[in-house]
Amino acid sequence: MKRIFGILLALLLIVGVSGAWGMGCTNPSSGTVTTTSDAEIGSSGVRLLQVSYTTASSGGTFTCVTSNDVTGWILNVETDPGATAPTTLYDIDLDNANGRDIMGGALDDRSATETEDTLALKRGNYQVVYNEGPLTIQVTAAGNSKTVEILITYLP
Repeated sequence: MKRIFGILLALLLIVGVSGAWGMGCTNPSSGTVTTTSDAEIGSSGVRLLQVSYTTASSGGTFTCVTSNDVTGWILNVETDPGATAPTTLYDIDLDNANGRDIMGGALDDRSATETEDTLALKRGNYQVVYNEGPLTIQVTAAGNSKTVEILITYLP
C-alpha cells in the first residue's frame, strides 16, 4: 500500500511540475488574456511564451505577471496586432522582479498594423538579455478593447 501511495504521489508531482510550464500569463490586473502558453519549441530547449490579450475597455492598458518564472536568455520578442488593431505607437514593457524593463524600451512605439520583432536594447545595442524570475507585461496607450499577441522566445 505504501508503495502504491508513493508511486501515485510521484506521478502527481511529475504531472504537476510538467503542467506548470503550460501557462504563460493568467489573472491580469488590467485587460483580458485570450490565450496563453509556455512551451518548448524544437529539441534545443528554446521555449516560446505566448500571450494573446485584449486591453482594458477603459484606459487601453494590459498588465499581467507571468504565471511561472521566465529565467534564461531572452532571444527575441515579437508582437502581432490582432483583428481589433491597437493604437499606433503603443508601448510594451517587460519588467523584471526589480521593476526594470528588460527590453530597454525596444518595445516602445509598436505598429498597429505590422508584425514586428526585436531584441532587447541595452546601452544602445540590440542584444539578448538574461532574466531571472517572473516578467510583468505592461501595455500602455494601446486603445480600449484592442487585441495583440506577444511572443517571447527564450532559452532557459
